[in-house]
This record gives sequence, C-alpha cells and structure tokens, in this order.
Amino acid sequence: MVLNKRILRELRANFSRYFSLLILVAFGMFACIAMSASADSVMRTVSDFWDESHIEDGEFSVLVPLTDSELSALRDKGITIERQFSMDITLKDSSKLRIYRTREQINNPHIDTGTAPVDASEIMLESSYAAAHGYAVGDTVGLSGKTLTITALGVAPDYDFLLENFTDTAANAEHFGIAFVTDAGYKALQAASADSSEEYLYTYTLPEGMTHSELKKLTDDFDFDHEDVENVYV
Repeated sequence: MVLNKRILRELRANFSRYFSLLILVAFGMFACIAMSASADSVMRTVSDFWDESHIEDGEFSVLVPLTDSELSALRDKGITIERQFSMDITLKDSSKLRIYRTREQINNPHIDTGTAPVDASEIMLESSYAAAHGYAVGDTVGLSGKTLTITALGVAPDYDFLLENFTDTAANAEHFGIAFVTDAGYKALQAASADSSEEYLYTYTLPEGMTHSELKKLTDDFDFDHEDVENVYV
C-alpha cells in the first residue's frame, strides 16, 4: 500500500515528464506502423505496374543484330524476346533524348496523359524530361531537323530511375530523357541522324524453369560475324 502511494506521488509530481514519454512512445509506434503500411502499398503498386507493363526478366546487347533464324531458335525454347534498339539524339539545348520504337510485348510504357504516337510525325516523351523542359501534350520538339508533335507523356518500367548510363549516380532530367516513336518515325529519324549510333538491345522474359545462364549458353552458341559490324554504340 505504501508503495502504491509512492508511485502515485511520483506520477503527480512528474506528470508532464511521464505524459511526454507516453506521447513520444505513441508517436513512435504510429510512425513505425505508418511506414510499414506505406512500404507495402508502394511495393504492391510498383509490382502491379511491372506486371501491367510486362517488365523484362533481363536484357542483352550485341554488336550486330540477331538473325531471324537466331531469334526463332530462342522463341522455339519458349523465350519471349523483343528488339528494343535505340539511338541518342542531342537537341539544340544540349539535352539528349534516347529514341525507342513503340514497344509491343516487353517494358511497355505507361501513358500519363495523351495518346500513343500513330504516325511518323508524333512522339511520346518521358514525363520527368518533359516537365524539366516545359513540354506538354500538343507541343512540338525538333529532332535532327524534323519537327514532331508530342502526343503523350509517360514513363517506362526499365527507366523508373532515369539514368543515361548504368554507372551514373543520379538522374538528371534536364540533361537526359527517353522518347518513343512509331517504326516509321524511328526510321525517318535514323535516316536524318547519320552521326547517331544505334544500340542493338534485346529484352526478354523467360519461360518457367529456364535460367539466365541457360539463355546465355544459347546465345553463346550463335555464330556472330564481327565483320558485319558497321556502327557500335558507345
């Protein structure tokens, strides 16, 4: 009984201290629960976005494009593979755009606003690059002497962190961005950009049970003719 009275006197004498500790503990528990819930939500949102976009299992680049027979040999193994060649074009403001053809199977871009390009005079810009340069749907952008109309702004799952090179430590949307055009638009820009190098990149998704090592072994068996190399991306 004496101990209980002593505890009550202690609480009354230091009420503000103990009340502050109670608030601090409650706030800490709330913060931990909130961060845990938000982390699960973010991870679920990213996972859903990847599923909707058919995110790649991996990618590889080559010095010369694969032949139709080599692509068929990979697809016969159940591998989904898509050409995602690109070229870099420097604009008048010294920023650089990496141009891709509109994708159909893997790493499909998500449109935030507007509609996908449908002809050679239209282009889709990555949203953060567009924001950094003040572009909006309906504006025009000049590339290699051609004027293209921006019909969409969006993002791509393989560029959720907009790096020009894997070795870069930070994204810089003022300096670098990506864009998507139709096949006809890509060919027109390629013809107008004689000095632009093209990267021969292939993305893929593997069938159940196949490993990346097994895919690599299949490609190692291909007979590349390095004398056919005309333009190497650096």
